[in-house]
Amino acid sequence: MRSILFFFKQDLETKLIFASLLFSSTVIFIYLISVWISNRRKKRERELNKIREQRQEMLSLILFDDNPESEAYQTIFGLPEFASHSTTRLGKRKKNRYRQIMLNEMLDIKKNLSQASLTPLYELYNKLELHKDSLRKMKSRKYREVVLGIREAASMNYKYHYKEIYDFTSHPNEIIRVEAQEAMVRIWQSSGLRFLSKSSYDVSDWEQMSLINLLQLSNNKKPKHISKWLSSDNYTIVIFALRLSALYNCYELLEKIYNCLYHTHDRVKTEAVNCLKTIYDENTELLLTDYFKQVSTTVQRSVMRALASMASSESTSFFFQQLRHNDVEIRFWAVKSLHSKGYEHQILTALENEPEQQSDVMLMLDQIKTEENLYKQ
Repeated sequence: MRSILFFFKQDLETKLIFASLLFSSTVIFIYLISVWISNRRKKRERELNKIREQRQEMLSLILFDDNPESEAYQTIFGLPEFASHSTTRLGKRKKNRYRQIMLNEMLDIKKNLSQASLTPLYELYNKLELHKDSLRKMKSRKYREVVLGIREAASMNYKYHYKEIYDFTSHPNEIIRVEAQEAMVRIWQSSGLRFLSKSSYDVSDWEQMSLINLLQLSNNKKPKHISKWLSSDNYTIVIFALRLSALYNCYELLEKIYNCLYHTHDRVKTEAVNCLKTIYDENTELLLTDYFKQVSTTVQRSVMRALASMASSESTSFFFQQLRHNDVEIRFWAVKSLHSKGYEHQILTALENEPEQQSDVMLMLDQIKTEENLYKQ
């Protein structure tokens, strides 16, 4: 208090000198602190890089010489972050950090290994009890940690956290939910899709494509419950089930696919029509031509594409009727289909008393021919 009073009693020049000294001291102090922090950070980074290189070398030796008696194998289990009794004491944070470095190196090495070479890596993940670290992350309140834990367990094909991962497939957080659903398929292939039977959340198109891609990579047998999912109250699951039906050529589900044509959602109707391009019988074409007038323009466009893909002469008269449809895309598919069957002259004749419509059709024919020439080149 006295020093403050003393400062205010001084003249202006003295006050400026004191203020300059204080400012200079503060700047020097901040500079020294920043240098100390920077040096400490660099030292820590050098230490961590050294640890990474050591762990990477150990992993390489173990994976190329899968022998529990080897020196590398004994060394890795003797590391302070893995040894049950160690002369080197590590704090909890440092121990977790070192274990994470090992896990990160394992995940990185996995990218360069063939499927046949992954078993020793999965076994090491289990023996080092790194799955406990992944489980600890799954129990975190931070969603990023939860996602990381799920991803680690799935990448290491760890099947014993089934319940934890399965529970996350209905999590309110979409990021966690999607990660868990993909993990189920990565680990358990098509049987991992069982979460669809209880899901109340929408399964987005992007997520469906990701799951289908994972299924195709696994070369696994078709899921057991597609028939059940086609009757789901969740319309996005019905859409996914229709896509799975087409993917696995589920001809035995044709009647259920027909039923989906009369779903309340247009997106389901459209996907059912798309599915019928792959799965159909002798009645499908007639059914679709009758169905056409019962649905919205959006669904009608899909019907036109489906009928065009069937390349049958049974729907020729139907295509001629659609040459005068109000929707340009529908007219285009009618022209394209009739052109593919060699009816170009008949198209123009049918519209000879309608010059405006005939002009539009001629432009469409020019576009179709141009596309055909491009494909031939």
